[in-house]
Amino acid sequence: MRVEASRAGRPRRTRFGCGVAVLTALVVAAMGSLIAAAFFFVSAGSSQVAASFIHAQPGAVQWDPRQPLTVLLVGRSGDTATAAAGSLTLATLDPRARRVQLLSIPPNLWVTIPGYGPGRLGDALSDAGIREEVLTVESVLRVPIPYYAVTGPHTVAQIADALGGVTVQVTNPLLLNGVRVRPGVRHLDGSGALAFSHSATGDPQGALSAMLRQQAVLFGLERQIFTAQTFFRIPGILSGLGGSVDTNFPYNQVVPLVRMLQTVPHSRMSGDALSYLNGSITGYDAQNGEVSLPNWGQIRSLAQRMIPPGDVRNLGNITVVNGTGTPGQAVSLAGWLRGDRVRIAGYQTGPPQGYATTRVVMAAGAGTRTVALADTVATLLQVPVSRGRMPAAGPQVQVLMGRDYQDPTQQ
Repeated sequence: MRVEASRAGRPRRTRFGCGVAVLTALVVAAMGSLIAAAFFFVSAGSSQVAASFIHAQPGAVQWDPRQPLTVLLVGRSGDTATAAAGSLTLATLDPRARRVQLLSIPPNLWVTIPGYGPGRLGDALSDAGIREEVLTVESVLRVPIPYYAVTGPHTVAQIADALGGVTVQVTNPLLLNGVRVRPGVRHLDGSGALAFSHSATGDPQGALSAMLRQQAVLFGLERQIFTAQTFFRIPGILSGLGGSVDTNFPYNQVVPLVRMLQTVPHSRMSGDALSYLNGSITGYDAQNGEVSLPNWGQIRSLAQRMIPPGDVRNLGNITVVNGTGTPGQAVSLAGWLRGDRVRIAGYQTGPPQGYATTRVVMAAGAGTRTVALADTVATLLQVPVSRGRMPAAGPQVQVLMGRDYQDPTQQ
């Protein structure tokens, strides 16, 4: 879905609720805890059932637990597979520093969606699926994002109902689903927990309070998961949840991930958001609703504080080979990659027939650094990487631009 920015529109400040995007992180963390708990439960009584939890799913990308983990958490705005993203959160885990950071991103950020043109950031999901969404977010933040997790709009409610509800502390009178809730300790069902997690009518503190409420739901779910009454129902709960989370993070690494997350002190968990408060976005009234206009310098500064550029420059050089059939594309991509600190040895024109698909190729005998460079570039472009004979003379890593190439440059 496209929205054209109105020339008659006017810039204005907007309170983007960073807490809303944290909801997706809540869902994924809760699902991770459920899977981990189920693993420990069934492994004690049924190795056959446990085996179903320790195999990586098709298309999963193995994670090296010694390296930082970066995941794009996406919450769909609707129940259909073509729904746009209603929340976007970049989550990072640094195992060495034992630190977790969240960066909330407004889905109405006005960007260039590669291959589609101007539109809201969240529309990339409905345009062409999760790969397009990840590629667009990467082009906005200029950081590689190897993992994603996508949830539906009602997953929090499903989890809360499956666990028999969740107990939270209400600090201010709220209107939840048309019912006025007074301050105090309250036990909420799934729909109440979902409403509580979003901005609720009557709360004087707005987005900040919404984020705190979502954290309260998360902690409540964690407590509920490991109660004696819930523990023995976990296999059935997992079966009922089914495909609530779509992710390329390997199932067989969920348990080690949860164990690692449990070692992170609360003092080393922090969050930020693209917001007018830090100057990274500006609100704008468009013809079909408000959009957020990006301040590219501030956005990339925030992103790189979460994910430092690293030593990509020390990993080696790459050559860009233009097989798109469109002159000048290799020069443009080389310039974009240089902005991500990738060293470019040069660019060439591909064969007359071009290439059907875009991919990264590395030499068959490539070493560790070369593999890391190829993986980083492939992640930035959201394309596959393979080993084999190099189609052109030059370095051990080459980007072959095919006819399906989508320019990630933000205008």
